[in-house]
Amino acid sequence: MACRLLLQFFGIWGDENGDDGDIPMVGEASISMATLCFGTEMNGNNGYDDTDVLYLAFTGSDAVPGADGAAWAAKDPVAFEESISSLGRSLLERINDEDDGDAEDEPPIVKVGSDPSNRLGRCEGDCDKDRDCASGLKCFQRTERFLAVPGCSGGAQDDSLFDYCVRNRDNFPVLSKV
Repeated sequence: MACRLLLQFFGIWGDENGDDGDIPMVGEASISMATLCFGTEMNGNNGYDDTDVLYLAFTGSDAVPGADGAAWAAKDPVAFEESISSLGRSLLERINDEDDGDAEDEPPIVKVGSDPSNRLGRCEGDCDKDRDCASGLKCFQRTERFLAVPGCSGGAQDDSLFDYCVRNRDNFPVLSKV
């Protein structure tokens, strides 16, 4: 999780150890991670409203620390987070490994039109819904001009509000409120 898009913390979703007491370490991410980012004033009655928090979740057996992969008996959340930080960093490498940075992997955006008669291909716009895109693609909704289009080149130079079809794996993570 990145909070305030500067600080990075790692945590475990899923509560297997019961109540953590006054300072949650494992379980509901919205509470355990919020206390790391913003302190103990975060609780079930007090939240954080800004949109500068990013959660990334990983699946698969390598995303589970197992019985010996974390300091499950840690007495504070910082020690627990430190015990899983190497696992977290290795999971983040998955993101880098999916794209080798080759420019051929990022075709330029193409403005087909605001009401295309055929399904749009990769990096083509203007889509409004996923069904406007060819199979295996989804409509990436741009909320501002000059916003990069994931997996495509040229979005950061595009002053339109066109939305473009992208591969599912290229979609940017969504910012989530804590």
